[in-house]
Amino acid sequence: MQGDVTSIESKVDAIPTTAMRGTDSANTVVPDIAGTAATLHGVTDGKIDTVDGNVDAILEDTATIDWTDITFIKDVAGGDTAIVGTQLIFYNASHVEVCRFDLTLVDDEPTARTRT
Repeated sequence: MQGDVTSIESKVDAIPTTAMRGTDSANTVVPDIAGTAATLHGVTDGKIDTVDGNVDAILEDTATIDWTDITFIKDVAGGDTAIVGTQLIFYNASHVEVCRFDLTLVDDEPTARTRT
Protein backbone atom coordinates (compact mmCIF):
# COMPACT_ATOMS: atom_id res chain seq x y z
CA MET A 1 0.00 0.00 0.00
CA GLN A 2 2.94 2.34 0.59
CA GLY A 3 3.66 2.01 -3.13
CA ASP A 4 0.14 3.24 -3.93
CA VAL A 5 0.58 6.28 -1.73
CA THR A 6 4.02 7.01 -3.16
CA SER A 7 2.61 6.66 -6.68
CA ILE A 8 -0.23 9.10 -5.95
CA GLU A 9 2.14 11.54 -4.28
CA SER A 10 4.57 11.44 -7.23
CA LYS A 11 1.73 11.94 -9.73
CA VAL A 12 0.43 14.94 -7.79
CA ASP A 13 3.97 16.36 -7.64
CA ALA A 14 4.28 15.90 -11.43
CA ILE A 15 1.29 18.13 -12.21
CA PRO A 16 2.67 21.17 -14.04
CA THR A 17 2.23 24.52 -12.37
CA THR A 18 2.84 26.56 -15.52
CA ALA A 19 0.08 28.17 -17.56
CA MET A 20 -1.72 25.55 -19.63
CA ARG A 21 -3.21 27.59 -22.46
CA GLY A 22 -1.63 29.26 -25.43
CA THR A 23 -2.27 32.62 -27.04
CA ASP A 24 -5.69 34.26 -27.12
CA SER A 25 -5.66 34.57 -30.91
CA ALA A 26 -7.49 32.10 -33.17
CA ASN A 27 -5.83 29.96 -35.79
CA THR A 28 -7.33 31.54 -38.91
CA VAL A 29 -5.71 29.65 -41.76
CA VAL A 30 -8.88 29.29 -43.88
CA PRO A 31 -10.84 32.56 -44.11
CA ASP A 32 -14.32 31.03 -44.34
CA ILE A 33 -13.92 29.18 -41.05
CA ALA A 34 -12.13 31.97 -39.21
CA GLY A 35 -15.24 32.76 -37.17
CA THR A 36 -15.66 29.12 -36.17
CA ALA A 37 -11.99 28.86 -35.25
CA ALA A 38 -12.19 32.01 -33.14
CA THR A 39 -15.28 30.73 -31.33
CA LEU A 40 -13.75 27.31 -30.68
CA HIS A 41 -10.53 28.90 -29.51
CA GLY A 42 -12.43 31.03 -27.02
CA VAL A 43 -14.41 28.04 -25.75
CA THR A 44 -11.38 25.79 -25.39
CA ASP A 45 -9.34 28.50 -23.65
CA GLY A 46 -12.20 28.93 -21.18
CA LYS A 47 -12.25 25.17 -20.50
CA ILE A 48 -8.46 25.09 -20.14
CA ASP A 49 -8.64 27.99 -17.67
CA THR A 50 -11.21 26.03 -15.64
CA VAL A 51 -9.06 22.88 -15.65
CA ASP A 52 -5.98 24.94 -14.79
CA GLY A 53 -7.81 26.45 -11.82
CA ASN A 54 -8.99 23.03 -10.67
CA VAL A 55 -5.47 21.60 -10.92
CA ASP A 56 -4.12 24.53 -8.90
CA ALA A 57 -6.77 23.88 -6.23
CA ILE A 58 -5.86 20.17 -6.11
CA LEU A 59 -2.18 21.00 -5.76
CA GLU A 60 -2.94 23.45 -2.97
CA ASP A 61 -5.19 20.96 -1.17
CA THR A 62 -2.74 18.07 -1.43
CA ALA A 63 0.34 20.09 -0.47
CA THR A 64 -0.42 19.65 3.23
CA ILE A 65 -1.43 15.97 3.19
CA ASP A 66 0.46 13.89 5.70
CA TRP A 67 0.92 10.76 3.58
CA THR A 68 1.85 8.79 6.71
CA ASP A 69 -1.72 9.27 7.99
CA ILE A 70 -3.15 8.11 4.65
CA THR A 71 -0.99 4.98 4.78
CA PHE A 72 -2.09 4.33 8.37
CA ILE A 73 -5.78 4.61 7.45
CA LYS A 74 -5.33 2.31 4.44
CA ASP A 75 -3.42 -0.21 6.56
CA VAL A 76 -6.12 -0.29 9.27
CA ALA A 77 -9.00 -0.42 6.77
CA GLY A 78 -7.37 -2.92 4.42
CA GLY A 79 -5.95 -5.39 6.88
CA ASP A 80 -7.09 -7.89 9.48
CA THR A 81 -7.96 -7.61 13.16
CA ALA A 82 -7.58 -9.93 16.10
CA ILE A 83 -8.56 -9.81 19.75
CA VAL A 84 -5.85 -11.21 21.98
CA GLY A 85 -6.68 -11.05 25.66
CA THR A 86 -7.90 -7.49 26.18
CA GLN A 87 -6.15 -6.14 23.07
CA LEU A 88 -7.76 -5.39 19.69
CA ILE A 89 -4.87 -5.62 17.22
CA PHE A 90 -4.99 -4.22 13.67
CA TYR A 91 -2.78 -5.70 10.96
CA ASN A 92 -2.11 -4.38 7.46
CA ALA A 93 -2.62 -6.53 4.34
CA SER A 94 0.85 -8.06 4.85
CA HIS A 95 -0.19 -9.05 8.39
CA VAL A 96 2.21 -6.61 10.04
CA GLU A 97 0.84 -5.04 13.21
CA VAL A 98 -0.27 -1.43 12.67
CA CYS A 99 -1.82 -0.52 16.04
CA ARG A 100 -3.63 -1.95 19.02
CA PHE A 101 -6.35 -0.84 21.39
CA ASP A 102 -6.70 -1.93 25.00
CA LEU A 103 -10.30 -3.04 25.42
CA THR A 104 -10.19 -2.70 29.20
CA LEU A 105 -12.37 0.18 30.38
CA VAL A 106 -11.48 2.59 33.16
CA ASP A 107 -14.34 4.94 34.04
CA ASP A 108 -16.12 3.82 30.84
CA GLU A 109 -13.19 4.89 28.64
CA PRO A 110 -10.63 2.70 26.82
CA THR A 111 -7.37 2.80 28.70
CA ALA A 112 -4.86 3.05 25.84
CA ARG A 113 -4.14 2.96 22.14
CA THR A 114 -0.68 2.35 20.77
CA ARG A 115 0.40 2.90 17.20
CA THR A 116 3.33 0.82 16.03
